[in-house]
Amino acid sequence: MVAGHGFGNEYYGFTYDTDIDEEDDEEPFVGVQVNDYEEEVVLSHADFDDLMLRVFDAWIVSTDRHHLDREPWWPAFIRDVETIRARVAART
Repeated sequence: MVAGHGFGNEYYGFTYDTDIDEEDDEEPFVGVQVNDYEEEVVLSHADFDDLMLRVFDAWIVSTDRHHLDREPWWPAFIRDVETIRARVAART
């Protein structure tokens, strides 16, 4: 997400407009397409950053209960969250 690339599995995912190649059969869009197995919605890049920052902040708050800060990926996650936080702050 920090680098602007999508993620997905069979249940949910998101795709950045920059992930779509001209050769793809996908309809072009501007922003980030968020989807689950039944629905999809396109958000602006700014709205997607805001949404994901709220989700990530909830994970950070729950660290004490779930010991996420003990995971090997935690330091990189925190760095990525701070990058997203800086992007959000730069827009306000």
